Amino acid sequence: VLIDAGAQDEEKVDELVQFLNDFFARRPDLNRSLKSVLIPHNHIDHTQALKAIVGNENIKVERYVDHGMREGPGTGNPNWVREQKAEGNLDITIREIEEKAVLKAAGKALTDADIDPVKCDTCDPKIRLLHGRVALQPDDSSDDEFEQKNNHSIVTRVDFGMSSFLFTGDLEEPAIDRLVARHQTSSLLDVDVYEVGHHGSHNGTTPELLAAMTPKMAVI
Repeated sequence: VLIDAGAQDEEKVDELVQFLNDFFARRPDLNRSLKSVLIPHNHIDHTQALKAIVGNENIKVERYVDHGMREGPGTGNPNWVREQKAEGNLDITIREIEEKAVLKAAGKALTDADIDPVKCDTCDPKIRLLHGRVALQPDDSSDDEFEQKNNHSIVTRVDFGMSSFLFTGDLEEPAIDRLVARHQTSSLLDVDVYEVGHHGSHNGTTPELLAAMTPKMAVI
């Protein structure tokens, strides 16, 4: 599973594709196949390399997951995936993650065979989604807070053996506050490794989120 397909420029796109080529060379048992590509939100710094990966004739991508926002900068490649599927050029499953589906899920953590398609003989990783696109303006937010795509980011928790990871995309303070409040009575935010939100920006991590996560390691 690949989470995110960002790149600063075409050189970085090539580096990501080369990374995947090297990875598959080490793992011939995977048949150059990605079970899923998950994009936290549709901004160009998260979607720049998407077409180069999904459209690569040497890589098979079985599923594509995003938050479903199709307008504005960064949506070109996500829309291209949808167009190629509609035209019959891609055999791929597409999922759009909305917050209302997350809230209806057990423990407010959404998972199924498309979200968590990975099964291993010796270890079964668990992939759960804790946040998605907010369909309506939340009552407790200002008018413009959720006009920002960042606040609709998919939040992904991965458990692998005894280790746990949290990917918050570019979620900013208004959405982070709601996420923390939602899970204050559970341990779903408590993880070992935190991919630092919003590229390390001041508004991508809060003291309350850190207190809920208690991470042993942070990666930027």
